[in-house]
Amino acid sequence: MTVTAVRAIGARVPVAVDPEHLRVEVLGVPAFAIVAYGDPAIQGSISFKGMRKGKPIMVASGAVNLAKWRGQITAAALTAMPWGFEVLDGPLVMDLVVTLPRPVAAPKTLRRLPATKPDLDKLARAAGDALGTDTKAANRPVITEDSRIVAFRRLEKVYEGDPYDPDALRRPGAVIRLWPYPPGYLDKMKARNG
Repeated sequence: MTVTAVRAIGARVPVAVDPEHLRVEVLGVPAFAIVAYGDPAIQGSISFKGMRKGKPIMVASGAVNLAKWRGQITAAALTAMPWGFEVLDGPLVMDLVVTLPRPVAAPKTLRRLPATKPDLDKLARAAGDALGTDTKAANRPVITEDSRIVAFRRLEKVYEGDPYDPDALRRPGAVIRLWPYPPGYLDKMKARNG
């Protein structure tokens, strides 16, 4: 199959480049890293269920599963948090590799990627809120709030036991890493704009 590049009509689309400041060599050792096991759940899907007394009934899909998943991330974060840990503030870079259960019908000898639900952006939203809002509620926040996450170095879904991905777990869960945004690249922007 040949893929032809298509240009957006009426707009100049820049050529994609790999940002050098998001390489591990530049970021260094993560400021915080955990592995959380459990069934990953999405956050953000709300569906309309009808009307009651003139008001719409809106229900978050999978609210029970979401609460359990966020609780598992929070528990892993609180367990891994070292004594004297300083809350991460300012721009942050995040890795989020979510391991999903391999479908029974998926071949064991061929690599398959989970190009089906759940949505990756909704998995990221759940993880961000667990590290910000939920750990803050436990009076031991990891990050001041999830809006501090400005870039993802890795944001991926994989199946359990994927031999080609070093972050694939043997059972469902997630690998999460956080780094402060490289300050040298912020200084370059200030110097260039200043």
